[in-house]
Amino acid sequence: MVSDRKDCPRMSTRPQVCILSSGRKANDERIYYKIARSLRKRFERVVIAAPGEPDHRFDDGIEFRKVERRRSRFNRWGTWRSLYHVATLCDAEVFQCEELDAWLIGWLVARRTGARLVFDAHEFNPAEITIGSRGLVRWVLWRVVVALDRFLVKRTDRVLVANDIVRAYYLILHRFARVAVLHNSPVLGLFRGADPPPRKEYLLCHEGSLGFSRGLKSLVRVVERLRSAGVNAKLLIVGDVYGKERAWLEHELSRSDLIECVDRTGWLQYPKVGEAIERCEIGLITMEPTPSNMLCGLPNKLFNYMRYGLPVVAPDFPEIARVVSSEQCGLIYQCGDSNGLFEAVGRLAHDESLRRRLGEAGRAAIQRRYAWELMEPVLFEAYCGLGSEGPDGRAGGAARESASGVRP
Repeated sequence: MVSDRKDCPRMSTRPQVCILSSGRKANDERIYYKIARSLRKRFERVVIAAPGEPDHRFDDGIEFRKVERRRSRFNRWGTWRSLYHVATLCDAEVFQCEELDAWLIGWLVARRTGARLVFDAHEFNPAEITIGSRGLVRWVLWRVVVALDRFLVKRTDRVLVANDIVRAYYLILHRFARVAVLHNSPVLGLFRGADPPPRKEYLLCHEGSLGFSRGLKSLVRVVERLRSAGVNAKLLIVGDVYGKERAWLEHELSRSDLIECVDRTGWLQYPKVGEAIERCEIGLITMEPTPSNMLCGLPNKLFNYMRYGLPVVAPDFPEIARVVSSEQCGLIYQCGDSNGLFEAVGRLAHDESLRRRLGEAGRAAIQRRYAWELMEPVLFEAYCGLGSEGPDGRAGGAARESASGVRP
């Protein structure tokens, strides 16, 4: 149940949180390792309803409900039916939703049961959902997504976001929205760091799956140019490359004689990610300048690099550049400028003292401002407020719509 502390009103009827996801795995970094594990400290039961099987046995008292996996991006009827069914069987006090379609399903169930509703915005929905669409289709789809966001945010008790751009978006849609910023910060309790630190085997690191939109081609060219300039450059991809992009990578590495210079760890459980990053010297963010990339939340990799003292090389996307510049923890290059990327990496590769200074500044910033342990109070405050306010900020509980669709 919710803590009895005086600053945290009790939600007494059904002491349970159900997290609904239509596409992310149950052990997603943000969903499981951060938000769910933190909520478990305050609630008797936390349930994650998500597609597929969990990749490991949950040992934190967090329960898992399997949802049918979606067939494709635009053919998700089976997933929606399954998610709705699971949600109706979960006698939850609060539904936290992780995607736009899960948000709509959560609202439908909460409308019936009187449960509270929270939306966790991983991305900027209009840009994320319109990826791959063009012309009139993109124009129409973008406006449909904005309309859905506007409809739902007015009927939602709390919105959690990963950056200030997305926060501003929801406040524009509904000026009374209760929006809290929860950065994708590392959990220091899991990202402890080895003692003594491991040997630096790789000059360069990219955390996360790496495809064309995340700069795969640019990174291969950087490694090739650095080695041509006499730098012993090796790249570790903490994650993997899939499909046609993997075929392209293997062909390019063979053609350029770089097979021994690029390694992939494959998928790792979250606690193992930090161990891999710690073996590297420079952290890279090389996303291409697409609307989704430029407006998305601050990526996990940024804060994970900072946690382990890796200087960051990143494009001048608004939110990323703001953190890197204000904390003086890395170098910024103009997005889409492959020469600028190479020059920034080359500068760090040749200057060990600069790497150390920028890396230590990033590590200190995590301890001072960005660690997940510092995000937890923001999460708890958002949830504690659910006991006394509704989506419009009025006291006395959420102003739910009646079955006729009229707000009381």
